[in-house]
Amino acid sequence: MARRIVVIGGGAAGASAAAKARRHDEEADIVLLNEGRDISYGACGIPYWISGVIPSIGALMVFSPRRFGARYNVSVRNFTRVREIKAEQKKVIVEHVREHEVYQLSYDSLIICTGARPVLPDVFRVEGPIFALRNLVDAEKLKSFLKEYTPQSALVVGAGLIGLEMTENLQKIGVKVTLLEATDQVLPSLDLEMASIVHAALKRSGTAVLTGQAARVVEVKAPDRVVVTTSKGETIETNLIVVSVGVEPNSELCESAGLKYGPRRTIFTERDMSTGVEGIWAAGDCTHSWSAVTGQPLWLPLGSVANKQGRTAGANAVGQALKLSPMVGSTIAKVMDLTVAKVGLSQKEAESAGMKVICSYTHPFDRAHYYPGAEMLSVKLIAEESTGAIVGAQIIGREGVDKRADVFAMAIYNRMTCDELGNVDLHYAPPFAPAKDVCNVAAYVADDIRRGLERVVAPQEVDQDFVSRSDQVLIDVRTPEEYQMGHIPGAINVPLDVLREQSDSLDRRKRIVLYCKTGLRSYLALRILANKGFEDVWHIGGGYVSWEESFGG
Repeated sequence: MARRIVVIGGGAAGASAAAKARRHDEEADIVLLNEGRDISYGACGIPYWISGVIPSIGALMVFSPRRFGARYNVSVRNFTRVREIKAEQKKVIVEHVREHEVYQLSYDSLIICTGARPVLPDVFRVEGPIFALRNLVDAEKLKSFLKEYTPQSALVVGAGLIGLEMTENLQKIGVKVTLLEATDQVLPSLDLEMASIVHAALKRSGTAVLTGQAARVVEVKAPDRVVVTTSKGETIETNLIVVSVGVEPNSELCESAGLKYGPRRTIFTERDMSTGVEGIWAAGDCTHSWSAVTGQPLWLPLGSVANKQGRTAGANAVGQALKLSPMVGSTIAKVMDLTVAKVGLSQKEAESAGMKVICSYTHPFDRAHYYPGAEMLSVKLIAEESTGAIVGAQIIGREGVDKRADVFAMAIYNRMTCDELGNVDLHYAPPFAPAKDVCNVAAYVADDIRRGLERVVAPQEVDQDFVSRSDQVLIDVRTPEEYQMGHIPGAINVPLDVLREQSDSLDRRKRIVLYCKTGLRSYLALRILANKGFEDVWHIGGGYVSWEESFGG
């Protein structure tokens, strides 16, 4: 008798699990239970369908239920909810949500892929033009509202990746957006000085950005008019609200099945996606992965991760022996005219995990500086101080961000050190990269810092208290023309090319802090002074560009 595999959930993980199980076992009876209407679709493309960048919602559907069932010989049962798992009997209690029919379904292998749902704070649980997008049905409701009311304004709550994508795409169709974020920065997963670059881009686009405050009162005045009062007493009147403050796992079936919880109330699994209960696996946003940096369980509700987990669970449910590799946590988003990528841990995450790290700030060109269209990127590389192992990177720019982020991802996955990455032979040709690639340069600088060849002041530390210190001298080593165009308050101008001759006039009893445009010339200046016997010499990581992005923008 053929084994029966029951998959709960038809999203990325569920569809991937069912398809992988079929590829390994042609005779299995595979049943996919899906509570909603659609399966196997690209939810991450929803913001771009809202704006019309993706013209058809059908383009987001990888498979219709009928086509998926036919291709993989899977019984797809839509509008079907699993109410309970009877693990000892290897049965699930199933309800058809439209016909209210309840029945039992036995299984040999069960794969739970119930995904996650948008978090909707209580203040937004009122009838009105308030949208939280997780599936195509939600997207269609918002699209219908936009067509019927042609709103002029919107409030996007939550400045994470999805919130920023929604902000951009609403503005593409002429909707003025106010962005509300409870933490003190946009993109809370980034370090503050990197998030400041994105904040400035949002302001340039005309977005009103309110950080450090949350909605406290929501009053619906009309089908297309809502008034929101924030925790700081600000009043926002808008035509609609899109709530994007995160998701939470649909893990309630844990209770009936006797499964353990992992981080953030995900379903705990081992690396083969088994749950510890015989015959039950879990995959997708309802469960967790493992960090390639810390080795600890890590929740990454991303479609890319869900597909990998589903593939692993589907293979093992039919007797294979796959294991999910650790994840580096790669995320990327288009935000206005920028691409923003993060890989591995941020500095604050690494330090919270007990790591002592060093950080390099660089602004290399995305291609040869003389090639038409060359632009600077902003790169922060985080490495463990004791070993030089790369643990994280953040990159912001217009072009070439994604391929550099992928290089950093591979470096983190393979536990490479800064020295090793600095010597990797990456592609070079003027239209594509400089001779010293972006990744090489970031690694060189981090390795120099770790080896004590340069002491770095983080750009976010250069605030008013810093520049007013009496025990240090702040020196701008750029040209007089650059200095006159803008400089850090309190800095004196000693151009690099005359520093050797003027070094004797500097007070050796004080700390010397140098900076240039991006950090290269100030590093050269630092080495000049260090070789002349100056003992307390520092320079500002990323130079004037990084400081301006942190404070001047």
